[in-house]
Amino acid sequence: MRTLLDRIEFSLNKLRPYLKREGGDIQIDHYDKATGILYVEMLGACKGCAFATSDITDSVEVLLMQEIPQITAVKLINAIDDGFRSLQQQLLHPKTIQKQKEGEKQKA
Repeated sequence: MRTLLDRIEFSLNKLRPYLKREGGDIQIDHYDKATGILYVEMLGACKGCAFATSDITDSVEVLLMQEIPQITAVKLINAIDDGFRSLQQQLLHPKTIQKQKEGEKQKA
């Protein structure tokens, strides 16, 4: 009989080829049995990537929660901070930057 961590690794191995294609990987940090939360760390090019948090919630968490009922959530231990995420969102959305510039002109 496989252990819980073996089952998690088996599921993560389904995602690893996609992460490795981008130069990254994922590893288990720890599992909190009391809460059912699995903590993972992104490695390589995925570590610190602005999209790592959404990759966790949109794919890793969905797959693991579907395949392993004991898992209630998956959390990233090396997520980028919200200030950087906000900056990144602004850079990805030029209209946000334009609105900020217009607001600064109105204040002046």
